[in-house]
Amino acid sequence: MQISIFATSSNKAEYIKSLIVNECFKYGFTINDENPDIIFYIGGDGTFLRAVQNNIDRLDSVKFIGINSGTLGYFYDADCNDVQDIFTRLNNDALIENEIPLLMGRAIKGEESVEFYA
Repeated sequence: MQISIFATSSNKAEYIKSLIVNECFKYGFTINDENPDIIFYIGGDGTFLRAVQNNIDRLDSVKFIGINSGTLGYFYDADCNDVQDIFTRLNNDALIENEIPLLMGRAIKGEESVEFYA
């Protein structure tokens, strides 16, 4: 399994990232930012939105797993205490999937238009 990690730059996020990397090695998963099967996002809700935006071209082929490193996060599946359990479930193909619909917006100014997602 190919894993990518998208994280904020906080001490707690770096700690969680190290837990994820250790579990990847333990289970024989590979860190691969170019073609991941799973993207772990670590931070707050804004991190989730940036992770989706940065990977908008591969939403049909990748799954996201959120680890909250803040105090509140609506789009998060777990916290740092759940990392080992997540990898056990990944290894056993026992994670439960939820779909979160995206809203597409378009900003238009004259002849120019830009699409964005939220």
